[in-house]
Amino acid sequence: MKKLSSTLAMLAVLGLAACGDKPAKNEAEATTDGAAMQAGADAKTPSAVAANVDLSLIPVSTAPLGAFPYVGAPAGYGVRDEKTMDLAAYPIWTGTGFQTVEGKVHMASSATPEDKTFSRLEVQRSLDEAVKALGGVQIANSEAPNPAIDELPQALRSDMNLGLMIIYGNPISAYVIRRPDKTIWVQVIADASQVIWTVVEAPPPPAPPAA
Repeated sequence: MKKLSSTLAMLAVLGLAACGDKPAKNEAEATTDGAAMQAGADAKTPSAVAANVDLSLIPVSTAPLGAFPYVGAPAGYGVRDEKTMDLAAYPIWTGTGFQTVEGKVHMASSATPEDKTFSRLEVQRSLDEAVKALGGVQIANSEAPNPAIDELPQALRSDMNLGLMIIYGNPISAYVIRRPDKTIWVQVIADASQVIWTVVEAPPPPAPPAA
């Protein structure tokens, strides 16, 4: 009996030792797996920063511009509300994130006459053609994921409320018109009942340093 008890006691100690090694291994695996999952999540989550457009890839336009803000209400529609600021910051959706652009900002929303039915396709196509006629290049045409919008500073969203009020869940078209003396950004957002367009006139980017 004494020998049997000693054997059982030894087996119990060995069993505890084996169990003691297992949590350490699982903890290391959990740490590695957690880091990998976080890295994967970060890679899939569009950011509100670090999404700048390489303006050197945009051809310079010399098409006649007219007066600021250069584009207006689509044909057959009016303006419901508008606001112009001589200097402000506005977030432009680039397809992968937001690039905040500073300059003269004009925001406007459409009004639909009583004898007309609003058509999202009609207003989007009208503004698309108007911007491209000015030499604009489309840099985005997609919805911005909610997490990317949520990352925008609350003060920025509040200041630009007119231009961003229907940004959640709706397609965004963004354009760049590169001029010799300025860069013009245009963003168009439309839902089932209105379209909002924003124009930002910014100074040209600084010239690269001489080699």
